[in-house]
Amino acid sequence: MAEFVLPTIDDLLSERLIDYLPAPTSMGALLLFSWFAWLAVLYHVCPGRTQLGQKLKDGTQILYPINGLNSFIVTIAAYLFASFKLDLFSPTIIYDNLGGISFWCLVFVVFFSIYLYVSASTLKLYDEEEITNNFFMDFWLGIELNPRLFGMDLKLYALRPAMMGWAIINVSVASEQYLKYGTLSISMVIYQLLSGFYVADYFWFEEKMLSTWDIIAEHWGFMLVFGDLWFIPFVFSVQSFYLVDTVDDIPTNIHIALSLGIFSLGYAIFRISNLQKDQFKTNPKLPIWGETPRTIKNKLFVSGMWGLMRKPNYTGDILIALGFSVPCGTSNMIPWIYPTYLTLLLIHRAYRDHKKCSAKYGPLWEEYMEQVPYLFIPGIL
Repeated sequence: MAEFVLPTIDDLLSERLIDYLPAPTSMGALLLFSWFAWLAVLYHVCPGRTQLGQKLKDGTQILYPINGLNSFIVTIAAYLFASFKLDLFSPTIIYDNLGGISFWCLVFVVFFSIYLYVSASTLKLYDEEEITNNFFMDFWLGIELNPRLFGMDLKLYALRPAMMGWAIINVSVASEQYLKYGTLSISMVIYQLLSGFYVADYFWFEEKMLSTWDIIAEHWGFMLVFGDLWFIPFVFSVQSFYLVDTVDDIPTNIHIALSLGIFSLGYAIFRISNLQKDQFKTNPKLPIWGETPRTIKNKLFVSGMWGLMRKPNYTGDILIALGFSVPCGTSNMIPWIYPTYLTLLLIHRAYRDHKKCSAKYGPLWEEYMEQVPYLFIPGIL
């Protein structure tokens, strides 16, 4: 198998870029579509409970299977057992075939996004008030709110190959370092522990996703299909690829402390704010920080973290991403692509949310911005 090599910034800006573009392989296609099928089967058969989502505009609620954590445990355990114990395949099989997997995933994203747009347009599975009637914008943002296929809610399902894909790629890359050098570097261990915890935490609180913007308001078009199926697994794991050949680079105590500290702070802000928002949506009378939740005309939530800044969950997510990259140091900026992209993405999403809410709430939104003037950092930004 050809070894996957992480390019430097200079490589990406030179004529050698062609050397790093993924190539189509039959093994890459087999692994990718087997992966999608495996997770689709687990979506239906893995034990778990069910949860009703938020009420839609027509008053209906979707019933979701909350079995992501069990599916995640089964998947990681099966991968490690089948590769290390049964020797059915190499634990580095994903690392060895990442280019082919990435290529076919990108092809799939394009054609599947076309399918989503055409099917929703043909069957009128959209709300006329929520589309732009601009082909490029509607294709990018999507026109159907809750697409389904094979009995699955595609928005919830897609987050499984996204998050589990990120984790399984990390496991394969760590296996490459271990088999190649007989050890795991301290930086690799820190990154694996933090990213693994983050993925497990997502599935532990999977039902909380049902009250988030992504599920209740965001249409599913190329932007999210690309983000869920390609960008999250292949770009969020970039730090592990950088670290695979850095066994001799011992991080300083400052790097370790910064990584753990930034991640912990980000996680606390992210998780507390999301739990507070979910609690308010599901039981608006429960106290937050010992007080009755405060609102503006019972429409805009201004208690807890959400009374300090308008997007505390975004602040937490950015800090978490920075915590993942700190163990990589600053000699190569490739590992910092993830936090950089995430910051730009969330700034753009905050801008879109501001426009939408300003149009929806009018003067109430102006009052809300006066009460909570800071977007990301209280007292600063």
